Amino acid sequence: RKIGYALLVGGLLAAVGAYALLWRHLAGEMRAAAEHFIAQRRAEGHGVTHGPMEIGGFPFRLALTIAEPAMTHAPAALNWQSRRVTVYAQPWNPRHLIVDAEGPHLFSWLDQGGPRLARLETESLRASIVAAGDGWRRLSLELAGAAANLAGQRLTAARVTAHARRDAGAKVLDLALEADNLALPAGAVPWASLGQVVGSLRFEGTVSGAWPEGPIMEALGGWRDSGG
Repeated sequence: RKIGYALLVGGLLAAVGAYALLWRHLAGEMRAAAEHFIAQRRAEGHGVTHGPMEIGGFPFRLALTIAEPAMTHAPAALNWQSRRVTVYAQPWNPRHLIVDAEGPHLFSWLDQGGPRLARLETESLRASIVAAGDGWRRLSLELAGAAANLAGQRLTAARVTAHARRDAGAKVLDLALEADNLALPAGAVPWASLGQVVGSLRFEGTVSGAWPEGPIMEALGGWRDSGG
């Protein structure tokens, strides 16, 4: 019995040790993937800055936290910065990522009318990403208690969810958007006399065609003119 008990304990310790080694390996790969993503964006001419990058979550998950991330998409002159982003993954399913982003989120961009600024605050902002070999396959985004300020106008929503699914072969996106208790700025819509609060908004669509580089409005026009 003593021998059997010792073998059992030894086997459990070996299994725990093997799992710890696996977790450490996956944690290293997760950090390396984040650093590779940042290096790729910089090589493409985009700007990426961030504060300390830490990884933890042992033993049940992988958690990569990046403080003060900021990114500039050069062709569109689109800038984004936030307070903190944490990416979670389960060791047994590392291609499914959960992202928590702490705001406020600050955006700036250029269009034909000049520079634009926007500020987004939320009670929570979470994304679910299913990765594939060539990028992502499915993307979901959920915002709770959202408030956006753009050019002095304030828009709020109790909940906003967005879903996107990308076709592996063709450049096609299936999109779905839902918003609850959407409060619009005064005069923002022609039917404002019916009320400023939209109880429920649902939208579904399919987007096809390649998105060209350049400022947002010019890129939108180019996408339309090329058959998008």
